[in-house]
Amino acid sequence: MKRWEDAERDGDRIYAKILSIGTSSDGKGAAIYAPTAPGQQRALRDAYQLAGVSPDTIGLVEAHGTGTSVGDATELKALDEVYRLAGARPGSVALGSVKSQIGHTKAAAGAAGLLKAVMALHHKVQPPSLKIRRPLDALADSQSPFHVEEVARPWVRLPDQPRRAAVSSFGFGGSNFHAVLEENQASRLEADWQGICEIFAFSADAKESLAQSIKDCQQRLKSSSLESEIMTVARETRQSFRSTALHRLLITVHSNANPSDLFDQAIQQLDREQEQSWSLPAGIERDHGAPRGSLAVVFPGQGSQRVDMGRNIACRFPAMMETLDQAEASFWNPTTDSGLADQIWPTRSWSRTREEQDTALRKTEIAQPAIGAIRLGMYRFLEKLGIRGDMFAGHSYGELTALAASERISSSDFHQLSNFRGRLMAEAGGMDAGTMLAVQLPLEELEKLVRENWPDLVIANRNAPEQAVLSGGSDSIEAARILLAKRAIRCTPLPVAAAFHSTKVASAAQPFEEVLQKVRFEQTSKPVFANSTGQPYPTSEATCRTLLAHQIAKPVRFKEMIESMLQQGATTFLEVGPGKILSGLIQSIASSTRANIRVQSTDGDAPDARLHARAIAQLAPRGDPNN
Repeated sequence: MKRWEDAERDGDRIYAKILSIGTSSDGKGAAIYAPTAPGQQRALRDAYQLAGVSPDTIGLVEAHGTGTSVGDATELKALDEVYRLAGARPGSVALGSVKSQIGHTKAAAGAAGLLKAVMALHHKVQPPSLKIRRPLDALADSQSPFHVEEVARPWVRLPDQPRRAAVSSFGFGGSNFHAVLEENQASRLEADWQGICEIFAFSADAKESLAQSIKDCQQRLKSSSLESEIMTVARETRQSFRSTALHRLLITVHSNANPSDLFDQAIQQLDREQEQSWSLPAGIERDHGAPRGSLAVVFPGQGSQRVDMGRNIACRFPAMMETLDQAEASFWNPTTDSGLADQIWPTRSWSRTREEQDTALRKTEIAQPAIGAIRLGMYRFLEKLGIRGDMFAGHSYGELTALAASERISSSDFHQLSNFRGRLMAEAGGMDAGTMLAVQLPLEELEKLVRENWPDLVIANRNAPEQAVLSGGSDSIEAARILLAKRAIRCTPLPVAAAFHSTKVASAAQPFEEVLQKVRFEQTSKPVFANSTGQPYPTSEATCRTLLAHQIAKPVRFKEMIESMLQQGATTFLEVGPGKILSGLIQSIASSTRANIRVQSTDGDAPDARLHARAIAQLAPRGDPNN
């Protein structure tokens, strides 16, 4: 520890700042191990008064956690009363104790808790507490300011407020201590790949040299079994990798895999290869020559959202967290007093089911800013690693994300527009906002069925040669579902809150166009393809505003859009977002046009960071000097 002014002057790395330490004594009590709530509250009030901050600005409390029924109940009672009086929102404060991980530490309890809180502030992650099967009744109360984390949770920064934590520690004879801490910088400093995987990257201008460098690396790893040596060697191969070299090969080694076995597979396949571009499921990617075609980045739309999406990536990578902080600062919704992050990663609740959490996130005014924040954050993370698209597109709402990723609109405008678009579309449907139904049927046959049976429905999404989505009133959609099911035609109701891309939401277009008048559309060399036309966005700002605004109520011509991208040189498609909804559609469209392409997805399932790593390793061998 050091005075903050001195640490700044000396150029030290500052992990966190201690604002104050409050102290008190229980005085004469029943026993030396029997704590009292009034005594603890004196220490709490003393700490917050000295720090000059309110308890409702604290995001994490590291409790002493005696582990006894009396001690824990007393500590929770003291905290609960102080935080409720300060106006802390229900469930807004993570409560835990490092003792659930390391056991009792006697005199070191306060120091261990302090270190945990400091590192939580430094990494911008609220760590989990183990072994909590059922909390105290007071903690299970839905109005309690506190919640318990069972898995690591991204600590998104609240608008205009630094992250703060507090630490309690109790001593022999009724002595109470409470420290208030604050982050030193708003952004996370470094990425965390530990425990995910290691990527080994090899390049050479001759195939023999490529094979020899793999063998040399394998021999070096065999001489040491230390994990740190594996990390060091992998980092050195990535630093020496040349995307412009004639021959390239990457190996992704997950935490439970044996690097030597994968190296053997790579060498054996190199020896017997007939083509110099191939991929092995174990995690080996091979390519050669100059890059062939362009990298197209696509973003899925509403309906792909799910609770906990992107959690792993947000806990580990600064670019993702920075985007989420920006989205949180822009989020506004009069129907809820909780933030955007609380909707994406709801805290554990013993009074709210997972289905209820999914329903809350499905609301259009919540889903769109949430999906946008996660997807743009994923792409910003990929950009930091050198993966940059040559052209962009999105499906429905995803088109707005594509405009932000390509930098045709700014990130700040994007987050604001996501809120406006979501709110306007949520209000547009009236009493029956309608719904949507995915149908597996050739487009021509579906068009005929709609004309003959449901003239009030529209084919809102032309997704692929044999896949489309109907949109319209709930009763008509249900009638369509029943008839299609009787004819053994595969159809799936979509988890959306309205009949998007139909006249049901047309009233949102005009006010959205008015909002867009304040948004600047920049000129870039990387085209963004529009859903409504299937062609790149125009250069005229006025035309861009009209096109984006009225896209809300017009059909999504996804099939035609992907065909245009193929015609303009796209050979590799990367779907960025939770899930891989679009990848199959793109492959189907390409197959119908006999185009030879690669389609990859970052996915979003746990562990999502591992899937991102594999996607990066698959893209890197393309030979593009920009990737």
